[in-house]
Amino acid sequence: MSEQPKMTLPNGEVLRDGDWGVMREGRAVQIRFEPPDHGFCWVSHSVSYGRRTYLSTGTFCNHGTHELDIIARAPAPSTRPADEMDLTALCKPFGLLHEETKAALREWPHGWQEFYRSDWCNHIPDSWRGSFTYRAKPAPVSIRATIPWEFLVSDIHWVAQDEDGRWYGYATSPTTDENLWVGDDMRDLDFLVFPEGNEHWTKTLQQRPQTGEKP
Repeated sequence: MSEQPKMTLPNGEVLRDGDWGVMREGRAVQIRFEPPDHGFCWVSHSVSYGRRTYLSTGTFCNHGTHELDIIARAPAPSTRPADEMDLTALCKPFGLLHEETKAALREWPHGWQEFYRSDWCNHIPDSWRGSFTYRAKPAPVSIRATIPWEFLVSDIHWVAQDEDGRWYGYATSPTTDENLWVGDDMRDLDFLVFPEGNEHWTKTLQQRPQTGEKP
């Protein structure tokens, strides 16, 4: 079995396929090993520099001239940096993010964007490329449905929506049971039109507002 190709830098550090290096300008790039029939073995990918071809010593090959370009391995963060706490404002390549940030980004429930060419576009998470920059889409603003209490009989003190989208009124505070609410003296409210909200059905329970009148 042949040894995995490696790039040996002047300072003795070794980079392998998929590792990150630091360029003279301080920018981080991910290097990839490609078969020799591409002309050279090593290439790097960067938003600013695009595709660049290297020798196995970290020297950039440009029209027959060689210049030292990758000078060291990019250090991995030991703790999650402060600028990675807001997943909607990430601006680093995915491969340079802290492992906790990567995990949180993958688990984000509201979708993602990736930076492509000069703008952000929707990201379909079939893959997470180390040289690409991703960020989380902001969570949607929570909107509560407006309950028309003035049209409900006075003994309905609570209202909630089941998973199927239907609304019901209750005399006492109901509780959830699988995909619906269960409570005393349940009333079907299909005869009313509710201004739509976007809350999950388990968050829709509302209590009749207090009028402030003394008994």
